[in-house]
Amino acid sequence: MRNKLILLLLAILWIVVCAAAQDAQLAPRAAQVRLVLTSVHATEKSGAKIAIEIKGKFMSDGLDGACTGEQPYSVDVYDASGRRAAHTDHGREVDTRPVVPITSCISVNVKAGTTWKDQMVVSDLYDMGKPGKYLVRVNRGDEKSNTITLTVVP
Repeated sequence: MRNKLILLLLAILWIVVCAAAQDAQLAPRAAQVRLVLTSVHATEKSGAKIAIEIKGKFMSDGLDGACTGEQPYSVDVYDASGRRAAHTDHGREVDTRPVVPITSCISVNVKAGTTWKDQMVVSDLYDMGKPGKYLVRVNRGDEKSNTITLTVVP
């Protein structure tokens, strides 16, 4: 009787393990992304609009999605001493804006190798008016871009 019970438990365990493995294989996976950041102009005059270019590439097949009310990127800007740059009024508004209720989301299957480009004016979000060097990095979900250095001259 004991041997039959052990065999039954082993059979149940085997079925559970196989079912879990199949579910993991069938579950959709998020596409892996690489972000590369470049400056539109590496040197800008104080007070100028400072833009960056974001190039993205899907490194694997999988799902990618977006929801209404979400910003696709977050930006980190630091001065030469490593302190976070101050937000502009608009940047503070964007940073502290209440989260918009998500009303719809979409996910699409993407293919590895698919690329895109975006541009963003970081000086609209951060005060980069003082001459000096600024370090900029962009995040998209858990993915972080490279860090670039932008120089502001008088």
